[in-house]
Amino acid sequence: MEISFTRNGANNHIISCRRLDGTVTWMQIDSFFIVHDLCHYAVESILELKNAFYGMLASGIAITDFELPKEKRMFNLTAEALLTEQIVNLLTIEYNQGPVENFLETLSEVCKKNKVPVPVKKLDKFYLQQIRQSVELLMNRWQLLPEGETITLIFKE
Repeated sequence: MEISFTRNGANNHIISCRRLDGTVTWMQIDSFFIVHDLCHYAVESILELKNAFYGMLASGIAITDFELPKEKRMFNLTAEALLTEQIVNLLTIEYNQGPVENFLETLSEVCKKNKVPVPVKKLDKFYLQQIRQSVELLMNRWQLLPEGETITLIFKE
């Protein structure tokens, strides 16, 4: 799947996903969700997750459906999606506020508190470092991107 992030003025950016079958899902997002969704890309790519946010989009779910209240969604979040959301939330906090001390321990506590399943593929310090480096590279690309230009990434399904 091809994921495009387009920088527009007034904090009115666009994320667009072109699936292998040619269908497209897209929406306007603000700068918070640029960070959040680029973190999703880093996590899901590094950990090779296929059933989290981007995998669900690739399977045909519309990106705008994630904005609906849970009771109105025609789908349930997968265990991978629930776990990924916890990781991405911590990475987004880290990007905006500085390093999260004891990231892995904090993640474990947050997962227990929110009753999120334990990861199938254990996130360790090695993978966390790779994810952090990926987020840093992606965010640097975004920050240098001129208005009206697009970053395109490939999500391997």
